[in-house]
Order: sequence, then C-alpha cells, then structure tokens
Amino acid sequence: MKDAKFDEIWDKTIKPILDYKLSRDSQLYATDGTSNKSEARRDMESWYNSSRGRIKIEFMRQANKLIDRHKICACIYKSIAETKILKIKGGTLEKDMLVNAEVAFLASCVVLSSFMRDDAKGVNDTGFELFLDNRKMPCFPACKNSDSNDSYVVQTLKSLYHDQRYSSLSVLVLANVFAY
Repeated sequence: MKDAKFDEIWDKTIKPILDYKLSRDSQLYATDGTSNKSEARRDMESWYNSSRGRIKIEFMRQANKLIDRHKICACIYKSIAETKILKIKGGTLEKDMLVNAEVAFLASCVVLSSFMRDDAKGVNDTGFELFLDNRKMPCFPACKNSDSNDSYVVQTLKSLYHDQRYSSLSVLVLANVFAY
C-alpha cells in the first residue's frame, strides 16, 4: 500500500478511533502518541505491508492483482493488534491486548463499511447506499450462545484475543471474519 493510502486510513479511521477511546477512558494511554509520525503508526504500516505482501505472494495466483477487501481488513486488524498502541495504566497484558483488539476490530469494520459504501454507489439501489452512509459500523448479528450473554462483538474479540495470545491468529482465518 502506498504511504498516502495508509495515511488516509490512519487519518480517517485508526486515529479517530484511538482518539475516541483515549478521550473516553482516563486509564488508557498511547505508547508513543497517535501522530502520523509516531513510531507505533510506522510500525503498523510496516506490519500491514509485510502481512499483505506475504498473502499476495503465498496465496494469490497473480501476486500483482489487488488483494481482496476482507484480507485488507484482516491485515489492518493484525497490524493494530500486534503493534499494541494502547495500554492501560496498571493494566495487565491481557487487558492491553483486549483494548487493542477492540480498536483493531472497529477500525477493520469501518474500512469494510467504506468498501461496502463504495460498492453500493455502483448499485441502482439508493436506499442501500443511504442505509450504509447513515451507519458508521456494520450491523452485527444477535448472539445465541448458550454459555455467554456477551454481544457478538465481545465474543468475537474474546476469540480473536485468545488466538492472538497463543500465537495462532492467522490473517487468512481472520479475513473470514470480515468476509461478507
């Protein structure tokens, strides 16, 4: 991804989510700030580009083609989760990982929503386009898990955190979370 495109994703998606989270919880802090020139932001872009490059080389028949949007969202998720830009004052590794998983999930969903809005512009259904334009996040299914009352988002975050904690969070499996 070109620097300018990642700058746009950072400026329009990741940074606003980070700033929102930081403004809502005084126990959170950014490891080295949220500026466009911060080391964490550069690490995210580097992680994103290397993950995206591996997928293109190892799993695409034509590595010079565009990568699928759900794989882009997966790479964004993984880059944020692995960078761990947010920490909780006096928190644990698990809590730090969960808060970064939440930021990663929200940012990935916002990017996915933008892809959906772009696709809707090509469809002759202005109602669908208006619906997507009025939503900041996609709709999530209601959970019917008999052993938990947690929402879909919370259950998904717990699952993703578990896999990340045990170093088994695959970008390709993660891409299936964002496939629609």
